[in-house]
Amino acid sequence: VRQNAPDQMDQTETLRKWTPTATIKAYDDILNTYIPLDGVKVRITTFAFVKKTAITNIYGQVSFDKRNRDVSYSIEWERDNWDIRDGGTQAYYNGPDNTKSAWNLNISSNTQKSLHISAIHRALLKYYHGNIDGLIRPSKALKVSCQTGADTDGSALGGTQSAIVRTWSWIFSAIKIYEKDSKGICSVSSIFNTTIHELAHASHACRMSKDEYDNTSKFIRDSWASCVDWYLTLQEYERLGASGYEL
Repeated sequence: VRQNAPDQMDQTETLRKWTPTATIKAYDDILNTYIPLDGVKVRITTFAFVKKTAITNIYGQVSFDKRNRDVSYSIEWERDNWDIRDGGTQAYYNGPDNTKSAWNLNISSNTQKSLHISAIHRALLKYYHGNIDGLIRPSKALKVSCQTGADTDGSALGGTQSAIVRTWSWIFSAIKIYEKDSKGICSVSSIFNTTIHELAHASHACRMSKDEYDNTSKFIRDSWASCVDWYLTLQEYERLGASGYEL
C-alpha cells in the first residue's frame, strides 16, 4: 500500500483548513450607506459549547485561527463595559450556521431591532472608548435595553434610572432606548443620539450621591445631557464624513 510522505500529509491537512472571517456593517440614515461596526464581539461555534470570540476592527473586520470544521457565526452585543439587551434578555444576531465561508453582514432596516441595537452599540463604543474631548465616562458597566415600541406616553425616546446606575447596574437595565416615538419608528441617528443623551445622564449619576442627583433640577440635568448629545453626535458624524451635518 502506497502511503503519503509526512510532508505530503502536512500539505493535505493544511489545504483542508480554512480561516473564518467576518465583516460587519450597519446602515446609517445620515450617510445613506453602510458603515463598518468597530468593537463588535463576533462568536464562532463548532460544537454546542465550543465558542471562540474576537472583536471587529475599525473596518468592521474580524478573523479567527485556521480550523478544519464548519462554524456557526453570531454577534453577542456586549463588551466589558456594557451589555445590550433585547427587551429583558441578552441581544444577539445569529449568522449563518455550519459553514466554511466568510460572513459578510449588512444590517439593514429589514431587521429594524438589530439596526437600532447596532446604533446603541456605536454610541456605547464612543462614550466608553472613543474621543469625547475630556468628558467623564461612566464609571460603571451598564446594561442598556432596546425596547420594542414606545414609552407609555409616546414622547420619550429613552430613559435612565439613576438608582440602578448607582446600585444594581450589573443586574438590571439602567438605560432604556425606545424603538418608536409619537411619529413612528426612530431613525438610526436618533437612536445613536438618544443613547449618548442617556449615557450623559448615567455618567452624571455615577459621580453624585442620590440626594445630590435628585436635588439637581431636571432642567439642569436635561440641559447638560442635551448639550453632550448634540456635541458628540455632531462630532461623530463629522468624523464619518457627513460634511455640513447639523443636529
